[in-house]
Amino acid sequence: MSAKLKPWMTKHLLSIIFISLITLIFNNSNLFLSLAASGPIAIQGQILDAAGNPAGPAYRNLTNFNEVYYHPLQTVQTGPDGRFSLAVEPGVYKFWISTVNHEMASVPLYVSETGPTIAFTIRLRPCRFQLTAGVKISGDWQGFNPDRDGKMQPQPDGTFVSEVNNGSYQLTYQLTDIATGLNIGGTMADSYQYDGLGDYRSSLKVKPGKLKLVFDPAKLPQAEDPDLPRVVYQKPYQYLEKIFRIAARFDQQSQKFQTALQAYRANRGNPADFFFNNKELRAFLEDRMRHEPELAVRQFAALYLGRLSNMNTKLDPAVSQEIFSTIPPDSRLWDIEPQLIAQLCNRLTGQTIEPVLQKIVAQNSSRRVQAEALKDMVIIAQNNGEKEKAKALYAQLKGRYGDLKEVQLELVIVNPGPQLEAGKPAPNFTIKLLDNGQTLTNRDLQGKYYLLDFWASWCGGCQAERPLVQEAYQKFQGRGLTFISLSLDRNPEDVAKFRAGKWRMPWCNAWVDGGLGSQLARDFNIKYIPKLILVGPDGRIIATGAELGGAKLSEKLEQYLTAIKK
Repeated sequence: MSAKLKPWMTKHLLSIIFISLITLIFNNSNLFLSLAASGPIAIQGQILDAAGNPAGPAYRNLTNFNEVYYHPLQTVQTGPDGRFSLAVEPGVYKFWISTVNHEMASVPLYVSETGPTIAFTIRLRPCRFQLTAGVKISGDWQGFNPDRDGKMQPQPDGTFVSEVNNGSYQLTYQLTDIATGLNIGGTMADSYQYDGLGDYRSSLKVKPGKLKLVFDPAKLPQAEDPDLPRVVYQKPYQYLEKIFRIAARFDQQSQKFQTALQAYRANRGNPADFFFNNKELRAFLEDRMRHEPELAVRQFAALYLGRLSNMNTKLDPAVSQEIFSTIPPDSRLWDIEPQLIAQLCNRLTGQTIEPVLQKIVAQNSSRRVQAEALKDMVIIAQNNGEKEKAKALYAQLKGRYGDLKEVQLELVIVNPGPQLEAGKPAPNFTIKLLDNGQTLTNRDLQGKYYLLDFWASWCGGCQAERPLVQEAYQKFQGRGLTFISLSLDRNPEDVAKFRAGKWRMPWCNAWVDGGLGSQLARDFNIKYIPKLILVGPDGRIIATGAELGGAKLSEKLEQYLTAIKK
């Protein structure tokens, strides 16, 4: 069964449903249309369990799009037939749908004021259970305190039992550690209660006294259909199923990536050399971005292709430019993940990307997106050594968007501040060397040339720069130049693990507690890494930043250090 509703929806966690309207996108290529105040819009639908029966009890938390499920704007319970309804103003939201012993579904929702209604039915996936570690139980007799969870005893018939002392005529309890990320209701229940946090508790009407609770895993819902969860749309919105499959496939790969990354860290420590093969998913997304007949599907595929950069996938400049071309500057897709703009910018040159950023600032209706693009323009100007331009752009960023909480930290990071320039004295510093525990200060280095190397093992650009620094060290370390690497890693153990690998970095090394937020990083105006600073015998800066970065490091050192004799 299905019912009428007005939005776009997406299934996101173990799958995503994304429902939207595209009636007006032909002229401006915008997946998300500008909203107009048209009053509350009724939202209706039906939730089914894994067996295809109406899900009950089932709850739906409505939140702002980027909010977590336990900060709802509204909470709605389904009826006995699994149907739900509520009214919302036009906007972008997210539904969080849950029912007993099924995985929660995150459903992003875009509500527009125009277009035909969309009728859909969603069928949920049951929880994936793991009983090898046993079954823990908590309840109102111990205040649902996880530190006091009891362990149910396994029985020969495959069930688990636990005896509790109950002091009232109603008892509620949950089972823990048998479903990924969830506490579930037991199979012995008269009813189920929603705990407000996405999980359910079993409720029993009983007499006070000792009670034996029985959990029978055979009564849990089974995932016989590998394609669950599934959403079915009525005409004319069948193309939304393509969007659903794109999102679900990406989410599955993301889970595999996180599992592999955690295992790599546990076994080998620093993930600098971690590799994960996304070749098949990348080809799938590129194909959908280029060849799907519906613009909405192409744009959604482009968004997720860009998000592959979060899973150790390097996108070449041509693909990054193609994503910008597919998702136009005024698209509200950028509002879903504004940080993607910066990730794509890193693959392009300032000359190529700056016109795109200017259009985003001028044409996108989201102030958050505008601010992200303008921040990237500030960084480009800083990296290019365009000081006055960077100051002017920063003033715009602060003046127009300084009230946004998401922008306030970025204002600190990209603040031009006092510039460290050639000819100015290097700031005073005191560091503790990792290899011998000795203290080193700038005063100890008076009369010497030294190169400060701000880096971190988690920084991809820093890893790429290691062979260049190593090459420079081999060439100049015997000619009076002291190399000092200052790690902004989270802890010194990460530095040790990195140096135990391919790049030993056999020069002075120190760990800077506090990273980019440390006093040392602020004194040296470190807004990004890697960053190199060359200081002369008089304690004044000779060169810094772009003047030393990249493949030209040895060349520039040779040029600047004419006083160093071979």
